[in-house]
Amino acid sequence: MRPFCLLLLAVFCLPATAQTLRIDRVHVHVAERDTTANTVPVTFEVAWDGSWRDGETWDAAWVFAKFEREPGVWADLRFTAEGATATGTASVVADPLVLPAGHAGGLLVHRAEDGRGDVRLSVRATWTYGASFFALPPDGVPVRVLGVEMVRVPSGPFEVGESVADSLRQPHAFQSSTGDAYRVASEDAIPVGPEAGALSYTVAEGEAYIGGDQSGPIPAAFPKGTEAFYVMKLPVTQRQYADFLSLLPPRARAAR
Repeated sequence: MRPFCLLLLAVFCLPATAQTLRIDRVHVHVAERDTTANTVPVTFEVAWDGSWRDGETWDAAWVFAKFEREPGVWADLRFTAEGATATGTASVVADPLVLPAGHAGGLLVHRAEDGRGDVRLSVRATWTYGASFFALPPDGVPVRVLGVEMVRVPSGPFEVGESVADSLRQPHAFQSSTGDAYRVASEDAIPVGPEAGALSYTVAEGEAYIGGDQSGPIPAAFPKGTEAFYVMKLPVTQRQYADFLSLLPPRARAAR
């Protein structure tokens, strides 16, 4: 077999490792807008390959939107905190990520039950254009819906550092006061120091200026990572980054 054929075979045998998220059929239902609440329904379709859910961990689509506030100037589109729905090839939910101001910066769309397979979903949400202090024209404005694939990491304790001999331990590596790995089991404050039950670490001689002060505590308000959180499933594609650039102001676009 020629080298070129071998290369093609290697490429086509690799597992899919690229974002497959597709968003289309975006429609702003201007005829249904509420001029008292300054809201309007928005619908769009979301699809991606290899969707899955297993208990408390699953993949999802993080979906957000932009609207053209004025020619060439795109602004964040805010959704209402309630009322988002999703239907399609699987039982799904659309969770708005609610901001302190009470509206949502985007939606997390994911399976509601265990399962695997490609999905295509129809999503309906409500755009609160009043939250952007924007007067929606009677004929509407252009809206772009973007997204990335995510994975939910379930809540639970974890360990930092590892149990190794002091002679093998790297400077600044976390450990417990006994030299074992330190277990983080809650979002409570974490004591730091040499005392029993505290998080500890060493600082190489002469490196105190970069090694930390070896004191604490790490306050309860600081996120510890025991609560469930989302991470990106795969790197963004060149097209996704190009879409991001196209919605920036010219100066910000040129800087990137």
